[in-house]
Amino acid sequence: MITKLFHHRALSRVDRLMPRSTGRWADCEDFKPREKVAGNKKQALAFERDYPTFLLSLASSVRAGLDPLAAMLTTREVFPESSPVHHEIAKTEALIRSGEPELEALERFAEKVAHPDLPLFRATLSIAMREGGPIGPSLERLARITRRRQAFRQRARGAVAMQRLSAFGIVASAISIIIFQLFTARDQVLQAVIHPFGGIAYLLGGTFLIIGITWLLMLTRSRV
Repeated sequence: MITKLFHHRALSRVDRLMPRSTGRWADCEDFKPREKVAGNKKQALAFERDYPTFLLSLASSVRAGLDPLAAMLTTREVFPESSPVHHEIAKTEALIRSGEPELEALERFAEKVAHPDLPLFRATLSIAMREGGPIGPSLERLARITRRRQAFRQRARGAVAMQRLSAFGIVASAISIIIFQLFTARDQVLQAVIHPFGGIAYLLGGTFLIIGITWLLMLTRSRV
């Protein structure tokens, strides 16, 4: 009975700390202006660069025996002042020094950074501080997930770059063929353009080429 009670309390706190799919990311894509969405994405990517290192450093400090919150505040010294992680830890420390309760200050850690892993980190640290228990393995798993996300993003960007290069190669090939035909068989090309069916064929071919290249570039627009 006691185990069920603690389990129910933990789940209720996770639901409160971690928004559902209609939360921050959905709001960013559906309701915010494009410029603000792009700014949030850049901010999240900048934060993510140091985020795995932050998690591993925090896990090492917790394993060494430090309190989770004290370990997080100490981890700030690992990063330069220009790092977003350093800035967010400093904001959390400022909230605590101003008199805000530790758990509430922790729940506001990086609240304006639209990163999908942060709600889980806040929930993990908050539950550990409330209920106790080791969080080192959980932090290491979070770091692995973030690094896999980064690796996937790099592979996706490589694939996108290859697709865009293919699109530009198709355009260059089509232009080269037209120039070659104009130099080798200029009269025949002009007669084909003047001909009713030939002009329509050239027009349809150019239209399909432009539509296909535009569609391919829209598909390869990186949204990872």
